[in-house]
Amino acid sequence: PHQPPPRAAVTVPLGKMLYLCVAALGVINLFLGYVSAGDGDSANLYKAAVAIYALAPTMFFLAGLVAVRAFLPGERAPGVLPAMITTAIFVTLVLSAISSSGAGDLQTLFLVFGAVQFILAWLAYLFDAGVIAARR
Repeated sequence: PHQPPPRAAVTVPLGKMLYLCVAALGVINLFLGYVSAGDGDSANLYKAAVAIYALAPTMFFLAGLVAVRAFLPGERAPGVLPAMITTAIFVTLVLSAISSSGAGDLQTLFLVFGAVQFILAWLAYLFDAGVIAARR
């Protein structure tokens, strides 16, 4: 009896997996902008009086969309672009939070998720570019 050869496991490079995490966090940050502040009103980041809070979820989502490019057929890796977009908006958010009179829970939560996306975007680029080698 002829048995088919065993299939090799499909491996995905760590850089590509991190790009997928960046894309997922981009979607999470986009919908996190719709969460109300919880202090009785229905204000969310998109209704905030500060323009950076309305723009930030969209920019994090844009970085996630660019990161998905690594998984599209026939496309190149997204390179450093997701990390640069995430850096631009994250640094702006941090500086805005420092200069604000008081950071609410929603702003703090958004900064935490933004920080995770920022770190993963840079790690994805560094692993994908071969600057950091993955262990085998």
